Amino acid sequence: MSGTPTCLVASERLFAAWSAHASRASDVVVLSDSDLHHVLQFILATRPREIVLEETLATSPRGARLMAGLREEGRRHDLLVWLLSPERVTALASSHPGAGSPRVWLTALAHPLPRRPMQRASRVPVTKNGEVLVDGHTGVALNVSPLGVQVRSTHVMRPNARVRVTFGAARQPIVLAARVVWSVFEFAEPPCYRAGLEFLEPSRQYLADHEQMTGRLVSIGA
Repeated sequence: MSGTPTCLVASERLFAAWSAHASRASDVVVLSDSDLHHVLQFILATRPREIVLEETLATSPRGARLMAGLREEGRRHDLLVWLLSPERVTALASSHPGAGSPRVWLTALAHPLPRRPMQRASRVPVTKNGEVLVDGHTGVALNVSPLGVQVRSTHVMRPNARVRVTFGAARQPIVLAARVVWSVFEFAEPPCYRAGLEFLEPSRQYLADHEQMTGRLVSIGA
């Protein structure tokens, strides 16, 4: 375990509040969210036991690379990631730890980062032409199962949004309704989103009832 127990990644507002009310804390290292590359490098170098950051940063495109790094660290080194909702940031800015531990005051107001849902069905990699349309925008299917598909697209895909996925638009198209379960912004060229989509009823049942459908989705458009 690292000698850096807790790391707080703070916006200018939260940074000022912490400096005013809890700067005495020796068990919390505070980093500005203005340079996320530095934040990630610090975390990889020191391996703190827990990270606290604002929910608005964690769910923004700007914070996607940081979150991907934190999830990977969490898998490898049991890193705990805590999120502060906007309401809790306001509470921190307007309150005080008193004589208690600033670290306990901080983490008591945070909630843990939700885990990504486990895969419920075997996925088949799309090795041929995996072009798809997501709400009419061009994307690429990376893998597919009877329950869902993982895609990459420059189209914005936000968690819980409902989308229309079209496979094989050029011939024998299959159009399925889906829900975005998770989404990560990637600094690729061009920048894009990678997302896991869950097929909705009756599409899910249709796929489950047709054993050859997954294979068709994998090879369609080849």
